[in-house]
Amino acid sequence: LANSMARILGKPLVPVEILTFGDGEKKAVVKENLRGKHVYVIATVGYGEDPDVSLANALKILSTLKRTCKVRQINFVVPCLWYQAQDKTHARREPITVRDVADDLIRRGMNHIIVTSLHAEQIEIAFDSFDHLKMEPLFSDYLNHRFIEQGEKFVLISPDDGGVRMREELFKNMSPEWVAGQAAVHQLRVRGSVDEKQVLDFVGEVDGTVGVILDDMMRSGSTMFQAAKAAKEKGAKKV
Repeated sequence: LANSMARILGKPLVPVEILTFGDGEKKAVVKENLRGKHVYVIATVGYGEDPDVSLANALKILSTLKRTCKVRQINFVVPCLWYQAQDKTHARREPITVRDVADDLIRRGMNHIIVTSLHAEQIEIAFDSFDHLKMEPLFSDYLNHRFIEQGEKFVLISPDDGGVRMREELFKNMSPEWVAGQAAVHQLRVRGSVDEKQVLDFVGEVDGTVGVILDDMMRSGSTMFQAAKAAKEKGAKKV
């Protein structure tokens, strides 16, 4: 992602290296003089990558930029914010981990953060300076062109209660000629499981249409799988 952004902007990337010592300790090394400059740090979390490792590396880079490089301002670009699904408690004595992440980033010197498609908009209050880039306009443009070319009607489906906001935002920007409607799957988390859910109800008509399931993040895929299965059982010809 950082390479693509640098190429589009016509700017070189500053080389940064995470060095690992024999005992497993790590440190971040910035290989250019950035004193007094405004910098943008691009941080991503790859699928299957340990979020704790990538977060720890990002914090090391922020601290190095602030304390030893003496930069003027750190702008932090992170398409998928760590632990954003942990934005509220589901049971007693559970943490709100995304708030801890926000506090850590700010303490290490971050001045401004840019994220895309937050899991929950209330996360914004954890930051002092914040830009939330919503992806719904891009998705709606893609879906409009794809289904117009194929000549198929489709139904927007939220796989659980948390996906309703994203579905409705997309629906506003869709061509009414091709959107047959909206649907929702009501799922309940299985007691004692962090990922497994049980389908309680399917609301909406998908019979004979293409079901497009929308979600802002996926971990185990259980929620999406259950939603796709429910849509097919309700008559969707494709999902």
